[in-house]
Amino acid sequence: MAHSSLLFILVGVAFACVLYARLTLRPRRQRFKRTHACQPCRSTFHKYRLFGLDVLFMISYNPKHHIVLFGNQKRYSGYGTTFHTRLLTTPSICTADPENVKAVLSLRFKDWSFRYRKAIMGPLLGDGILIVDGAAWAHSRQPLRPNFARGQVAGLATFERLFKVLMREIPRGGETVELQDLFWRFTLDSATEFMFGHSTGSLVARVGGENKERRDADVYAAFGRAFDYAQQDVQTKVRLGFLDRLRWNRKGREAI
Repeated sequence: MAHSSLLFILVGVAFACVLYARLTLRPRRQRFKRTHACQPCRSTFHKYRLFGLDVLFMISYNPKHHIVLFGNQKRYSGYGTTFHTRLLTTPSICTADPENVKAVLSLRFKDWSFRYRKAIMGPLLGDGILIVDGAAWAHSRQPLRPNFARGQVAGLATFERLFKVLMREIPRGGETVELQDLFWRFTLDSATEFMFGHSTGSLVARVGGENKERRDADVYAAFGRAFDYAQQDVQTKVRLGFLDRLRWNRKGREAI
């Protein structure tokens, strides 16, 4: 009986908290809409208004079948460049409208926050430029700026050397070759050498090399696999939202 009473109280408290949040959030949203002359989305992508269970199914099904980009293209083609959707209790607005994107990334950049990314991406990215705001963002951006100077970007020696390694792996006899893995390794190696002055060497790990390169191959390959899995795991966390807490994720933690 005591356990039943406690459960009843906890459920009541949870319901009261959700109700209070909803009642206080709605007026704030209405004021925001009036202040900024916000217009409603022209279309809605979810059949079940309360929980959006079809959206939950989609974000689980599409990655497993490697059709995430195809699904995104299909939604924007069918629902327009801006539409409303919902996952369980979380409403979202998805947009590919050029003016909206420009406002978020440029014209009104400071009006938007990355703070919701911290819990999801923080374990992998730390306090990097992709998940911090304000002064911390400016501090993270400053060390990166010299890398994008005209002279630095124009220097193609690194890309040329890695491209030659890449070409060694492509058959000349018309055989079928898996390019995705090669391109991923090329991108990882060139980006790390460009940004940090030292390549991860994942291409060398695949094609083999001389002496020290061969000895380091296992280390490079292990880094590449871990980094690749950690990125995929972050994407899964983004899709699941708070439901990710219900997932046993030892492999993801080990990869990080």
